[in-house]
Amino acid sequence: MFSSRISGLWRQALSFSFITITACLMIWATQSRAQSAADQGQRRELSEKLRQESVDIFQKWQRTWDASDTVSLNKALGLARQSIKADTSYYAAYRHIAYVLNAMDKRKEAIAAAEKALELDGSIQDAWLGELYYKDGQREKALETFKNRILLDPSSYAFYSDVRDYLGRCDFSPEEIKGVLSLYDPTRIEKPEVLERSAALYQSLHGYRDTTTAELHIVRPGMDNRMTFSFVFALERPNRLRIENRNAPMGKGVVLFSDGKNLVSHNEMWKQYTQKTAPEVLSTAALRVQPSGLAEDALVPKILKMLLSDAPLKEIMEGVEKVEEVGHEQLDGIPVTVVELTQRAGSLPGSTGMPKPDALIGLRLWIGSRDFLIRQMAYEVDLGKMADEKMPQQQREMMQGIKIGYRFKHTAIETNPVFSDKDFAFTPPEGAKLVEEFISPEVAEKMSGLLGKPAPDFVLQDLEGREVKLADFAGKVVILNFWATWCPPCIKEIPDLIQLYEAYKDKGLVVIGISQDQGGVELVKKFAAAHKVSYPLVMGDPPVSAAYGGISSIPTTFIIDRQGKLVDGVVGSREKAYFEKKIGSLF
Repeated sequence: MFSSRISGLWRQALSFSFITITACLMIWATQSRAQSAADQGQRRELSEKLRQESVDIFQKWQRTWDASDTVSLNKALGLARQSIKADTSYYAAYRHIAYVLNAMDKRKEAIAAAEKALELDGSIQDAWLGELYYKDGQREKALETFKNRILLDPSSYAFYSDVRDYLGRCDFSPEEIKGVLSLYDPTRIEKPEVLERSAALYQSLHGYRDTTTAELHIVRPGMDNRMTFSFVFALERPNRLRIENRNAPMGKGVVLFSDGKNLVSHNEMWKQYTQKTAPEVLSTAALRVQPSGLAEDALVPKILKMLLSDAPLKEIMEGVEKVEEVGHEQLDGIPVTVVELTQRAGSLPGSTGMPKPDALIGLRLWIGSRDFLIRQMAYEVDLGKMADEKMPQQQREMMQGIKIGYRFKHTAIETNPVFSDKDFAFTPPEGAKLVEEFISPEVAEKMSGLLGKPAPDFVLQDLEGREVKLADFAGKVVILNFWATWCPPCIKEIPDLIQLYEAYKDKGLVVIGISQDQGGVELVKKFAAAHKVSYPLVMGDPPVSAAYGGISSIPTTFIIDRQGKLVDGVVGSREKAYFEKKIGSLF
């Protein structure tokens, strides 16, 4: 009995001791974790401080992009390494050092650092890493990285446009590019039924015709201007089309016909027309035949893109972040549902050259409540709110108070009408000339007078203020490109020019970009750094432009052979293959 009681007391004592020890261990562990968290916080704080110091030095170096300034780069690299040492789990430190290492041409180390950043935080899947893989010869890994970037959020236009820009710097096939970009799916965004039914209707149509009235409304202090013009639009799948609006203001007249055999575009102002074989199936890409790029122009409403697409809902949702039904109205006696699409400015019709392409703008659609036809589309841009802080102060001030509004109204709508061959037949107007590419008669005359003659020499300053002479490149093949940072076609062809320069510079090719910008050299420097332009850039001046026939449109590009003679000159952007063909026999 006594023994049993002692045993029970002993068990209670042991139990109490166990509980006490466990409690002490728990308190110690909690304190230890708290201390560990505090230590981690201090390490992260120090790491971020060092990283930011490195970022400041690196960004200052980027503004000059001076490869000879190894002191700044090494200092930025040293601070970046200290940042990682302070906190080896900080993804941002690895991501930053990857940029510095790449600038120092240490690509393998840059890739390893970028991969480590991705390992620590998968949500930072970076399209830039895809470009690194591509430059390192890892094509499949590059494509996989681009795909993963979009798949982080397939409905994000920001991710999609980011990948699209980087893909443009690489030499992938159209099929490979399509395979990546097709992953973008903005239709996942919640949307009203009326929009879905409208898209389904346009997808089902075999033919369509309407009269579209376009209105451009510009308001600025002391001025209120409206320009209105109409054009006839008709489409019969798969490849018959008519878009015709003659005598439009600002030289925006468009005459485009496809009779199923030939695709004809007529420039009314210059009395020229082009004729090419019509594609079996029309697409917006096939319509980029106007000097301004018809499919990207403000004159072409989204309804055309919807009709030309095999996925109209995806087409109309491109760039959209949010959709909501905002009301019901009567439009010309027809009940309509008003839907607002909040989307990126760069995806809007007429948005080419928008100061802030990622800014959100409200695009409104007036959709028939019963027939689901789009009757009207409109949006407005306040340029004052679009002013970029990086712009010169004078330019920002000029944009204040300026508003630009676009409105498209569709009337006389016919769905699945009965067409005749006459509806799509083009008869060249009297005096119209068939040309391969559009070019103003004045420029064509001046350019033809230059070809075959010695290229006019010049002395211009590069982005560091150093003198650059054409004579410095005697004995080399030269591509002379007149361009500007605000020119979308110029920007479009820059990746091709970079690739040409990198591929053929060892054979004796030089690409020289002559900037027509008026915003100063710093603006061009920032652009060159952001777009990683590797060939020489110089600041243009009027005498040089005049010597080359008067540069009235950009891009304008000349090719100079090893003997210093002008052998080719073109106005407008060209694909990489065009220049490769022209320079191939010159080396």
